[in-house]
Amino acid sequence: ANTNAYRDGGVSQIQRGKPWLRDLLNVVTLGSNSHGDVKWYEQLAITNNATAVTEGPGNTAYGTASDLTWVEKSLGGKRLKDFIKVSKDQLKDVDFIAGEIRGLIEKNMRLLENTQLLSGTGLTVHVNGLLTYAPAFVTTNIAVPQANLFDLIQKMKTQMQVNSKDGFLPSNVIINPVDADLIRLAKNTDGSYLFPQWAMGGIPTIGGLNMVENALVAADTLLIGDFAYGTIFEWDGLLIEMGYIGDDFLEGMVTIMAYERINLRVKDNEKGAFMKVASIASDVASITAPVI
Repeated sequence: ANTNAYRDGGVSQIQRGKPWLRDLLNVVTLGSNSHGDVKWYEQLAITNNATAVTEGPGNTAYGTASDLTWVEKSLGGKRLKDFIKVSKDQLKDVDFIAGEIRGLIEKNMRLLENTQLLSGTGLTVHVNGLLTYAPAFVTTNIAVPQANLFDLIQKMKTQMQVNSKDGFLPSNVIINPVDADLIRLAKNTDGSYLFPQWAMGGIPTIGGLNMVENALVAADTLLIGDFAYGTIFEWDGLLIEMGYIGDDFLEGMVTIMAYERINLRVKDNEKGAFMKVASIASDVASITAPVI
């Protein structure tokens, strides 16, 4: 049979998600001779003895001195790696193979990086992820009539502001699109949308927070944060190299390797800039006031 045909350029990709967290955080690129660590100082304790005093000479009721102490903290880099083997003949004989291989390994690395930045445990080889840093929302003593996801996010924002005495103001809500639909598709009893601007495709915000939707976030979970307080340190940005490993040379193979050394820092005094919910459904139920 005749197999001649018009050849459409490119290769259709299997969709695996789009990384995004790097774009929300500060990124600091480190040069050589960083010794593998980042160090900084944080306030450890403050004693505030400011007081009102009487006027005039001979006043001895000047109170007690205030005090301030510091502690040094450090953070080391964590290594992310991927590799793939391909024959030298394939690289030479088929034009798109080299680009496809590079694209595959680069996407693998960016998805791994994104997962680590979100949920890395910080243990052994893992990055310190935002969900590891973020304290959980506390539902105690909160009662909202007919509470919904909108109320949950508002109460999280309020709790963050109160806990930090207005020191932190969250900028983004990170959420799975399935959960965003709980608000976007909400209707009243006559079938009209409660938030028609969202239903028509408007850019959603909740109480001044940008809603960042991404299917890589686990459904029924939620993270809010003042993302100015998260910093990615890069000892080595994404590197893609080619070489021989083991019997590659004898077998006519080439190993293509990707490597990255990063970590995410949220200072201990600034962990309150983030807040998480492990189950939206459970926390909405917990803050719902009982029907009297």
